[in-house]
Amino acid sequence: MEAKNCADRACPNYYSGNLKCWLRQIPPEFFTGVGDPEIHRETITACLRCEVFPSAALLVVRSVGNGKVLTRESAVPISNLASEAGLALEVVSLYDSMKIMAVTDGLTGLYNHREFYQSLRRELERARRYRHTLSLLMIDVDDFKQFNDRFGHPAGDFALRKIGDLLRKCARTSDIIARYGERSSRSFFPNRPLRVR
Repeated sequence: MEAKNCADRACPNYYSGNLKCWLRQIPPEFFTGVGDPEIHRETITACLRCEVFPSAALLVVRSVGNGKVLTRESAVPISNLASEAGLALEVVSLYDSMKIMAVTDGLTGLYNHREFYQSLRRELERARRYRHTLSLLMIDVDDFKQFNDRFGHPAGDFALRKIGDLLRKCARTSDIIARYGERSSRSFFPNRPLRVR
């Protein structure tokens, strides 16, 4: 059984091998439309909070007056379809995460070296086309190697993250900030002349 980080030992299905435990907690009346579905709200909400439950979406299927009677057996194909749809949503989410990881620096969360050059090329073309200004700011952290040697690499990583956070706070949403190398950052600001005070 794959526990999937389940930590709720109070859950009656903690030791269950079937991760569709919510099917057993909800009585058949819920699926047939008999009775008040609101009495099962707590059970469903508890399952949604569970770390095991794939909560990308929740599909609730109930019988209606003139429709086909829904039983636990007929709910299984619907449950399987919902699981497949959940997996598809998870793949889309993973793909989106991979796209973000491909263009960002893992330490600072800023754009990486490659994305910096691609964005710079795009912004230079846009600046030429619309005759806008484009400012480029290069920031180099002085004595960073000595800082790492004295305080250790975790402290250096912390410093780089804080510098990245500071640059992000000072930038507009249209500005592009990237980590260029080990101790340097590059920022460029479309449509903004750079004034040094």
